Amino acid sequence: MTDMKSSANLVSLYVQDPDTDGHAYGPNSSYVVEELRKIDNDISYLYKMLTVFNLLDTTDVTVQSDHGMMAVPEESIINLGQIVEPKLYHTSGGSVFMHI
Repeated sequence: MTDMKSSANLVSLYVQDPDTDGHAYGPNSSYVVEELRKIDNDISYLYKMLTVFNLLDTTDVTVQSDHGMMAVPEESIINLGQIVEPKLYHTSGGSVFMHI
């Protein structure tokens, strides 16, 4: 019988990168590539340890992401201040979403 104090039914892990670096430096940046390498190594290590402890056949592992990301070409960026007089509107927010 399994000791319930030393086993788990569900374990979850959240890794904020490469999302944070992708938003800060762009999805094709060297920072994102490096974070992806680290995550790949971590997942490889997880599988190795599951194998070492003979848990691979009894453990389900899912890898998930909250969204994808792609670079926006500079010519696709709209500068609202060049189209509409800035005194005519108020903005809040930034990044991908801006409220006007």
